[in-house]
Amino acid sequence: MPQRGSGTTWSFVNTAETSLALALRLALRDLEVVADLSVLDTPADWCARLVLCEPPSAAGGLSSVLDGASYGLAFCLAEASRLLDVPVPPTVLATGEVDASGAVLRVDPGGLTRKVEFVARYALGVTHLLVPAEQRTFAEAARDGIGRRFEVCGVNNLADAFAQAFPKLEDRLDERWSDGDRAERAAEQIYRRAIDGHSTILRWNAVASAAQRLNKHLERAGRLRSAKRAAFAADIAHRHTGAGVLLAWPRDDDPLLDGLRRPETYELFAHCVQSAADHDDENAAAYASQALRRVRAQSERSEEDVKLLGAVGRALSSRHAFQEALPLLVECVTDWVAMRRAHLASHALCEALRVAGVLGRQDTVRTLSQGPALDLERDPRTSDISRSYLTLALGRAYIQADLPAEGLSRLRSHGDRFWQLAERAVRASRLRWLAIGCVREG
Repeated sequence: MPQRGSGTTWSFVNTAETSLALALRLALRDLEVVADLSVLDTPADWCARLVLCEPPSAAGGLSSVLDGASYGLAFCLAEASRLLDVPVPPTVLATGEVDASGAVLRVDPGGLTRKVEFVARYALGVTHLLVPAEQRTFAEAARDGIGRRFEVCGVNNLADAFAQAFPKLEDRLDERWSDGDRAERAAEQIYRRAIDGHSTILRWNAVASAAQRLNKHLERAGRLRSAKRAAFAADIAHRHTGAGVLLAWPRDDDPLLDGLRRPETYELFAHCVQSAADHDDENAAAYASQALRRVRAQSERSEEDVKLLGAVGRALSSRHAFQEALPLLVECVTDWVAMRRAHLASHALCEALRVAGVLGRQDTVRTLSQGPALDLERDPRTSDISRSYLTLALGRAYIQADLPAEGLSRLRSHGDRFWQLAERAVRASRLRWLAIGCVREG
């Protein structure tokens, strides 16, 4: 019999650590719906615990750290469980590498055989084992060699895996949200997360789905204030997915503003401004004008003023009003740095670099690169996501401004792991601008 573990916890390193860093973002992107966004404020400190060991004599010589890409699928299920507030069933186990696109890739055949045999002999409560789809037949053969029956489920991607691990998920959430008080709490959490300018959510489909379902439950329950807030959150989420949703500018007595402090109110205004520009609506200019009237003089500004200023600058640039947008964006970046909040300047700085590049303003590109960009890169609060977007923006701006050598140098900086953790769109755009830079450099 295998030796039962002492309960000592182990940490993950190298490839396993990289897979763990991707797991929350991938789960948030590929889930059809989410239930608990508070987990984004409290990252999990995952570790492993030894439960059983075969043969017993091997327990004393085991390493205190774990590595390997095959942990990736289990990590993603664990993070999905947190986002759903639904536990992974104890009858389900999973092994498989997951890449940045969410595809489940094959694992070492020898390691897979050992895992299947171990499950067959000792994990008697397990009824489903999730493996890469292309290795399903292989895993079934290893299982049959032991003579115990459990279902081997081949999965091609995370969507497949989530469907297997969390069956009838939407029905379970509908049952939970039929409780009006519970639905109101969930709607308020999603509403405030949606208008939060610091949100790290990059894939909003699951948020939109949850907000829409909550809106229906709350309307049926007659809780119209919360229903309206859920609907507004759904509109913001849809806008983030690229849908052309125009957010109505709220009245002073609008229920959307109930209980919001000034910073949150200004973030809501910023969403409205950006939506008008994205929608290419005639209200865009009027929204920008209303917003600028609310921005206080530079010596009196707080964070919310600067956020709103940046939103107006980005809105103007999206309408190709580049000459008007650039000074506002540069002013916004300058304000963030002056407030010692360089890490919050990412959106405005990336857009200012884009506009300066389009206009061919070499001096402006260099000034932003040698000043605010360095401040942002050195700020320990700057996320890896923001760093990747900034590096791309710098390289692109130099190339657009006819300085290809400097642009290529930026795009070739950092190591493979830095770019592996970047969003797929960032990686694709980087390759495109590397190609354009090489052509322009000759």
